Amino acid sequence: MVEKTWDIELLDGPHKLKYDNHALYRFEELHGESAVMTIIRGVTGVRAVNHFLWAGLLHENPNLTVNEVIKHVDTHRIQEYANIVAEAVDHAFDSGQRETTKKKPK
Repeated sequence: MVEKTWDIELLDGPHKLKYDNHALYRFEELHGESAVMTIIRGVTGVRAVNHFLWAGLLHENPNLTVNEVIKHVDTHRIQEYANIVAEAVDHAFDSGQRETTKKKPK
């Protein structure tokens, strides 16, 4: 899994989302559903968006709570946030697949 960050602007300013193994594990632990299944179904619910934002921001602040994230979410930008999250999580899984399926030189 390639660790890339994604820029996002919340009400308290700019942040970087990062979806590494820890973030995806914590999302699944809190949300109760696979991150992959949530992406396949579409990140449409406010709950899922907030949970993904929280998990993606843990690298900035490991003690961050979901309630703290919710306070800084601009409700009018939920769909924008969902699109960023979907792209970022999809990239995390796709890039990991590409790395493991590369052919080794002979």
